[in-house]
Amino acid sequence: DTLIQMSNLTNVLTFAHCVYLDASAENPELPPGPGNPRRCVERDFNIRLTRQQPTIWRASTGRLLNIFDGTVGACEDVAVGDATRQNCPGFDPGNVPNLGPFFEGYLICVETDASGAPRGGNSFKGEAIIESVGEEGGPPAGLDGIISAYNAVTISAENPDGNEVLQLDGEEYSQCPNALRFTHLAEGAVDPVIDDEAVTTTTELTLVPCTINFESQTPPLVTLQFLVWNQLESQISFASNLECWFNADLSDLGSAWDAGSQGTLLMTQVRGSDGTQCRGGTPETEYQFCTNDDDCTGGGVCAPSPGLLGVAETFRVIDGNGVTGSSAINLHTLGQRVSDTIVLQAGTEGFCAGGQNDGLSCTSSAECPDGECVEQP
Repeated sequence: DTLIQMSNLTNVLTFAHCVYLDASAENPELPPGPGNPRRCVERDFNIRLTRQQPTIWRASTGRLLNIFDGTVGACEDVAVGDATRQNCPGFDPGNVPNLGPFFEGYLICVETDASGAPRGGNSFKGEAIIESVGEEGGPPAGLDGIISAYNAVTISAENPDGNEVLQLDGEEYSQCPNALRFTHLAEGAVDPVIDDEAVTTTTELTLVPCTINFESQTPPLVTLQFLVWNQLESQISFASNLECWFNADLSDLGSAWDAGSQGTLLMTQVRGSDGTQCRGGTPETEYQFCTNDDDCTGGGVCAPSPGLLGVAETFRVIDGNGVTGSSAINLHTLGQRVSDTIVLQAGTEGFCAGGQNDGLSCTSSAECPDGECVEQP
């Protein structure tokens, strides 16, 4: 499960429009593939934080908006239909939807004004804490609960124009990096700190595209270019694809990361390929390679391929089976992409009619357990 922490670092009331991108497979109990594609659909919600206010919620349960919460104590599970939600003490930031146990994907929050228009306050800081939990919510059998954490990646606002198209061009928002780089142990290497041949390491890499269209909900497509250096500075290049999002053990990508051939310590760099892709327009051509705007139907434009953001998590494995520890890192950034674009879903905020959150604000019925999200009269 993942515990999300957000804080308002300013002395004024601050609002945010947040989007979960659900990249889990259509059948989450089977691996994704051509016959089991990723959903790549969004779930929107809004939050607000008073001055200097921190807040928390679990991704699996979300957080209910409840004015009768206490000010101290622990979060409490609440059964809502077939779902498990949570009530937590303190000022609730809003109704945060629950994702359940099979979700994989990512969260984007955009600072807004009270009307929901993006604004440039640069008010938020965030962290994610990843914890291994058992079926009953406690540690898995035989483990004390494997925990790792990383900081949310922040794209600072420069001068947003307030519409739903966010330009990451250095003028409206900061640009995305041209490449990501990180140093790590090779796949299957013995951890030199532990120095026990029974404990080896594996690293999982997660990448998301800087350009995404939540309005069309067309799955982003990025060709990934990898460079891998070993301790002798020998270099290996490798290519893969990101469709919707990317999450894989390095060992699953090829032998370039194996300890047997590369030694113990490696450095990996990944970037989106050079070239141009259609941005906007009809789903049939969006993210497809292009040479000019005429290749992009429905008013799309031919623009540089997307940049990337990501994190890496290294696991210590005992005798090839049980995980005994993990650590997550933010990736080092290099350079700047020319421009990326995030298109938020346009639409009018509504309210929940019926169910657990009757009368509360919403942007979709997914935020209204046992009810329906309807437009404001």
